[in-house]
Amino acid sequence: MAADADIHSLVVGREAMACRFEIVFNAGEHPQDTEAALAALDLVDEVESRISIYRDTSELSRLNATAATGWQPVSADTFALLEKAVELHDRTGGGFDIAAGQLVRTWGFLRRQGRTPSAADLTAALAASGSQWLELDPTDRQIRLTRPGVELNPGAIGKGWALDRAVDRLLADGITSCLLHGGSSSVRAIGRQGPGPLDDQRGWAVGIRHPLRPGVRLATVAVSNRGLGTSGSGTQFFIDRGRKLGHILDPRTGRPAEGVLSATVLAPTAAEADALATAAYVLGPAGLPLIAPPGGPVAAVLTVASDQAEIDLIVANVGESTLSIDDSRGVRVDWRVLLRCPVRSPAAHARADMFDWFERGSYLGIILFLTLTGIGLPVPEEVPIVAAGVASRAGALKWYYALPSCLVGALLGDSLMYAIGRFFGEKILKEHPWWSGFLTEQREKTIEDLIKKHGIKAFFAARFLVGLRSPFYLTAGILRVPYRWFLLADFICASIVISIFFGLAYLFGDRITGLIQSAERGFTAIAIVAGMAALAVVAFFSFRRRRMRMLDQDPEALLENRELIFGPAADRIAETVHLGDDPAHGEKK
Repeated sequence: MAADADIHSLVVGREAMACRFEIVFNAGEHPQDTEAALAALDLVDEVESRISIYRDTSELSRLNATAATGWQPVSADTFALLEKAVELHDRTGGGFDIAAGQLVRTWGFLRRQGRTPSAADLTAALAASGSQWLELDPTDRQIRLTRPGVELNPGAIGKGWALDRAVDRLLADGITSCLLHGGSSSVRAIGRQGPGPLDDQRGWAVGIRHPLRPGVRLATVAVSNRGLGTSGSGTQFFIDRGRKLGHILDPRTGRPAEGVLSATVLAPTAAEADALATAAYVLGPAGLPLIAPPGGPVAAVLTVASDQAEIDLIVANVGESTLSIDDSRGVRVDWRVLLRCPVRSPAAHARADMFDWFERGSYLGIILFLTLTGIGLPVPEEVPIVAAGVASRAGALKWYYALPSCLVGALLGDSLMYAIGRFFGEKILKEHPWWSGFLTEQREKTIEDLIKKHGIKAFFAARFLVGLRSPFYLTAGILRVPYRWFLLADFICASIVISIFFGLAYLFGDRITGLIQSAERGFTAIAIVAGMAALAVVAFFSFRRRRMRMLDQDPEALLENRELIFGPAADRIAETVHLGDDPAHGEKK
């Protein structure tokens, strides 16, 4: 990644932080440019001397050695760095973590000698990693590590932090336009490139390398008064049993992140851009709501392998005036995702952990789950529908495949229940004690009357009211309702109900995804999902108990609008807002 070289420039550089730091000026614009650049690069050296974990004398090395024994004083600049790192850890749901040094060491990437650790070593490293073990005391400007063995590693934020400090110095020295970069992957730009007004929106032209074609520029980004960071594993990786494992680790799992070829982030500062680019690489397209919320100051460009082209370019909060494609061969860009998150990405390349079971089971998994709910699985069918909607919103599924999959699964389950009733219904009701108690002759007669009297409305009520679908459709089969009529009625009702729940889940999917991904550890997310599943099962039996009681006592009440809308709370709500048939219903006497 480098600035456009066609415009006359002055470049001042120096080796630091194991890479080349350079400051690029418009030639002749500032008479003090060389002196200012040298002073700024001196500041980069100072930052490195404090935060490098490769120097035993650095402040961060001292903290790694002593902070587990108690509170340790910290310099103002290093404390500010750690505060920013903790903030970004929380903001990304753990996608970026400065306290993951043990993981980096265990995988051998600390010395650029990658190796696959044993299960025991990985478990131990994961237990000794995480910003939850880092405590900050801003009053006395001190820190401590509450677990022995935890190591702070600023590798994903250090260069950006040094660039920001250098920019502060350049601005203080009167520099109004320049571009700084550290190792090409960390960039900070102020002003504009070439002659023109300082507020020129074109900024500095910075190239994004093609992740699969060495030496080829994929795109150009205009950067002005902000930072840019790029993360990728194209150069630091090792091969284990034919599998390429990169140096960027997922702090939540302790394993190399997969699914993204490169991640570029534009942010107000270079430190933020660096850290967020790492988090974007780890979280993938599903994490964009956390990285680059719609309309916010952060923008992101992700490249992922494509099933329809060589690569897909996924953008968030980036306009065509800011990003231009230099090499469009084999590149697919969906400009419809501009200014909104999350983006839609191919299901095969979305790697959010919470949607792994959707990826592997694909759309057949949705069909199977809904088919099972149709033949008696004690889980409301709304659960897999909502899950599919959220996964589609996050980019793990294509909504135009997921929504029909929900409908096909529901219709298959209903048709199977109808077939069971038609061909085996009478025998099952006579010989199976549970079914005979569940669907008595009186209930069968009641359902028959409701179907004959209300037709499709009865099927709509059965579809919408949790707990009634199985007995209604079983009875329809026993009564030998013409299958074509049954399928048409079921199709209409299922299309309406599934579209409502899928649409609501898609609409609010960002919030649900963010809630689960913000969990500090995977166990917390698992607990949330397990709790929701348990609640769904309890709700299923609670709803069914009420509806079966109503079926026995007042079946017509099942089809009242208030029952369809409010469910088990219908009576109380109706009493409160005077929805009863009696105008005086609910009034105090």
